[in-house]
Amino acid sequence: MFSHLQCGNAYSASLVGSWSADNIYDLNINDAVIPIRESAGVSIVAGGSHDLVFSISAASGTGSFELVQSGQVAQLPSRNTYYPLYDAIMVDLIILGNGNNYVYAGIGQETYNPLDISFGVAGWTTNVNYSSVDDFVGTWSLDIYGNPNLRGTANGFSYSSRTGAVSKVSANEISIEIDGIPIILEVNGNQASLLAPVNTGLSMLHVLELVYGDRGMSMYMVASELFDPTDVSVTIGVTTISSVPEPATVWLFGLGLVGIFGFLRRKFII
Repeated sequence: MFSHLQCGNAYSASLVGSWSADNIYDLNINDAVIPIRESAGVSIVAGGSHDLVFSISAASGTGSFELVQSGQVAQLPSRNTYYPLYDAIMVDLIILGNGNNYVYAGIGQETYNPLDISFGVAGWTTNVNYSSVDDFVGTWSLDIYGNPNLRGTANGFSYSSRTGAVSKVSANEISIEIDGIPIILEVNGNQASLLAPVNTGLSMLHVLELVYGDRGMSMYMVASELFDPTDVSVTIGVTTISSVPEPATVWLFGLGLVGIFGFLRRKFII
């Protein structure tokens, strides 16, 4: 099951626990991405027929799914699984954790309409220890899992690792550069969020969120193609502070996060 999953860092931390998180979701990307934010309770317990049971509860609904764990990654035992209780197909569900920072992404599909794809993403931390916007600033090592096209249900999440840096703009803002365009995130407590969609020239960036906790962060991002708003990409990751000296001016993702989407899409599009 995990032959396509890799880990850049050898985490041994358990994924088990209960937390609160801001869940961002869209019930149907076929009508373009209109993300909704809501408070949710998430829990992961050991047991079930496999390793773990992941549950999420929010105003929009609840769900529980059994997962198989491999290192820092937990995922469905089998992708594209039909759940009679929800009368829907769970295309994929993946959770990453490094002991302090966690992030999940779930992708669903209606049984009556294969083009009706939904997603949910959220990040959380076990140890906030937040003091100021300066905690976000610096160079980071990031383990990424990205799905370049949610409609391509035969494709799962693919792993890559990156090094990046974040700069301070003001007392409550940080900046990340993507494809040469500075992206401003507003910091509120231990979360930094994109306040409005941004056209990068290659894609429309709908969601970019960082959740800080104890010298690490969880990250999740949602983007869509300019020429096809229903071609949606989701990327999640967990970070740790890096000792590699880099200028804290841009988020250095090689081709850029949106560029990564383009690379993956050319490789995997159906």
